[in-house]
Amino acid sequence: MIQLNIESMHLLIGVNQPIFSLDYSKCGHLAERGWITHIWEICDQYKISIDGQYEQPTIARANDSALMELLVKADIHDDKDLRSINKCRIYLEVQNMSDITYGSGTKIAHCALHHIKDPERISKYKWPKQLKPTKNDWNAWDDAIKNVWTNNETYHIQPKLGKWIQQPHFNTPWYIDQQNPRFLYYKTSEMNYNVYVRKKMQRRQKQYKYKWSHTVNHPPLHCDQAIINRNDPYLPMLESIIIPIDPPQSSNNATILEHQIDVFMQHIDIPTSDIEKLIHAIEKGTAIAVTDASVSPYTGVGASSFVITTPDLQTSSSGSHGVPKGSAPMDSYRAELYGIFSIMMTLQHLVTTHDIQKGSVLVACDNKAALNNAFAYNDRASLNQGSFDILWAIQNIRKSIPLQIQHQKCKRSSRQNRQTTHQTRNLKLYHGQESRRNERIHRK
Repeated sequence: MIQLNIESMHLLIGVNQPIFSLDYSKCGHLAERGWITHIWEICDQYKISIDGQYEQPTIARANDSALMELLVKADIHDDKDLRSINKCRIYLEVQNMSDITYGSGTKIAHCALHHIKDPERISKYKWPKQLKPTKNDWNAWDDAIKNVWTNNETYHIQPKLGKWIQQPHFNTPWYIDQQNPRFLYYKTSEMNYNVYVRKKMQRRQKQYKYKWSHTVNHPPLHCDQAIINRNDPYLPMLESIIIPIDPPQSSNNATILEHQIDVFMQHIDIPTSDIEKLIHAIEKGTAIAVTDASVSPYTGVGASSFVITTPDLQTSSSGSHGVPKGSAPMDSYRAELYGIFSIMMTLQHLVTTHDIQKGSVLVACDNKAALNNAFAYNDRASLNQGSFDILWAIQNIRKSIPLQIQHQKCKRSSRQNRQTTHQTRNLKLYHGQESRRNERIHRK
């Protein structure tokens, strides 16, 4: 939850730099007061450095910058105007210069100039709710465009934005196949694309214009997203193709997989002392594993944490991870399912490193659907099933380890909202009651 709050703070104040490295006196007033901002203020006051890994916005193009970082650096607006500009920024759902410029990277786009949320740049983030800004707010926004982001009346950018470094935080409905760039494809629905054909260029034209031709059900494979200028609604003009430079190479899949597993295990704490107690509990069938997860309402980013412990809670292994995006939208089900996957990865590591031949573990969380889909079925999940990618990974691990997995849904505590320690204690009591009941049955 701390990680999600910090990640959401980036969208609230419009910066890409680590929050705790910023000058609180210049940026703190842009954020709502809370315990994160209080920690930030104290760290800035006493020059305390806090470092950590978490997902944060980044620039998408060469020469790109965060809008609010440029304003703070220019230092020509007072706090009131900065807050007004920030309201407009959140309302438009823009973070960087590349979000408010044409695809050419040379000029402020029509939507940003006319206070319109661009309908063809759909952000992947879940932005804070922001009412429509007032006229005074927009006046401050316009002043920022003229005096900071462009420094001229023609709205041209110097230096212009360069090549795409990585995928932006928004998606566009326009696609182009570079093997056959005569056609543009505009997505109107999952099964319908309007096709535009490139017109002949006039001598003085520097960019291609396209005219509607027909519709198809699917565009060609390997299409790239495109940035289109639609000042003329009947003749869209191609301005830029989103192709990040130096894409990651996948020449050795085994090496990449090993690296990803190493990174994953760096976020897991495995005890160095008394580890035999945890191994013994797994072999004896008394080990308990609990996971919990949450999803940020602002950024749509998920995070999960887990603990695998002995019945007396004295020896445990724990970890926390961000939940990757994949085959389904981010929600609590996917986040909880990834927590179960993290437990299975850790168990697989313990089985391999400590040569566990037989054992049993009770796995629990408060999402019944995640538990049932992860453990109750032996058949592989279909492609139509939500988060099938995580379900496949869990099933592969289940087949590779000699452990029996029991599962149970946890009940939420009314006073302590889904605290892992509280759930573990409840499971300990449940596990003890089950053991005593089995002993009575055995005696009979």
